[in-house]
Amino acid sequence: MYGGTIVERGRTREVLGRPNHPYTKGLLDSVPTVQRKLTPLQAIPGSPEGVAAIERGCRFAPRCAYAIERCVREEPPLVEVSPDHESRCWVFAPPKERS
Repeated sequence: MYGGTIVERGRTREVLGRPNHPYTKGLLDSVPTVQRKLTPLQAIPGSPEGVAAIERGCRFAPRCAYAIERCVREEPPLVEVSPDHESRCWVFAPPKERS
């Protein structure tokens, strides 16, 4: 969830192993692991302050490095990206869902 909205859901192994939403990817990139002990952790840019005040579009768009104009104008629907895995993202949605 981000800003009170489900941005990605599915089986734990699927979501954590193949994240589709930029927020999920950002969260996973910020987790320290043994393999990354010498690599700086990635932070999600910006601040979540005021996210509830966003009246249209994707709530994560102001912090998303991949955001396009449509992200700001229109909230993406929760769509299936694979069996038992859904995501709410215009950029990473399956091609048929982008139109």
